[in-house]
Amino acid sequence: MSPMLGIMASGRSGNLAPSSPVAGYTVWLDAADTATITQSGGLVSQWTDKSASAYTFTQATSANQPTTNSDTQNGKNVLTWGTNDFLLSTAASSTWIYLHNAQSTMFFAFKSTVNTTEAVLLTDDGNTSGSVGFFVAQENNAQLYTQITRGVGGSYVSSNASSNGVLNTAFTYVTVIQDATNATAANRQDTRIKQGSAIKNNVQTGAVDNGNPATSLRIGAYSGVSNALNGTYGEILIYNSILSAGNILLNQQYLAAKWGV
Repeated sequence: MSPMLGIMASGRSGNLAPSSPVAGYTVWLDAADTATITQSGGLVSQWTDKSASAYTFTQATSANQPTTNSDTQNGKNVLTWGTNDFLLSTAASSTWIYLHNAQSTMFFAFKSTVNTTEAVLLTDDGNTSGSVGFFVAQENNAQLYTQITRGVGGSYVSSNASSNGVLNTAFTYVTVIQDATNATAANRQDTRIKQGSAIKNNVQTGAVDNGNPATSLRIGAYSGVSNALNGTYGEILIYNSILSAGNILLNQQYLAAKWGV
């Protein structure tokens, strides 16, 4: 049978979970594939994505480097993050404009071990009132919080928070869908915990800024080197489109099976 709508392209057969993500990703970071990690003494200086673009995320300062080969999830290597750790994409900031002015779908397999303060998973926002960009974070009271900023203090394209307590200290996976220019405010950001229902709490309607984000894409801390995820990363997938419901489910099944969640 020929693949239909890309759904069968993952190699899924019957009720078996896919063994690889749905094609079309623009970033695929996989800590289980240790060949993509450059490290010395367990300190990570580079994480290379497995997409055709092979973007590199680097950190030259040892005090800000995450660690590898110290933690596992479901028998697979994960990267361990502290408050001031981050990796920065070497690609120009303009590469990531679509993450704040167009459509995207992101998947994260991770564990946050500190749920009392802001913990940034991914961002290109400069954490100032005049910044342009976006961030995905675990906020106070174990919320999942996503925001698209527009360079105007107090005015946002979207700002979407889950209810308290949806994230705990267990390894999990989440889906973040962004549609920055959607005329319906609630549809501008959609987050899902595991294979749960869509969380659409945004009421912001600010116009997008088409300029470059404040920084290139950062895994972890803001540009001020603070508030990074305390915990572990297994995998990050980014698409420059909104995936179909069927393909979102396939990626969720893939992450659940791979990481034993």
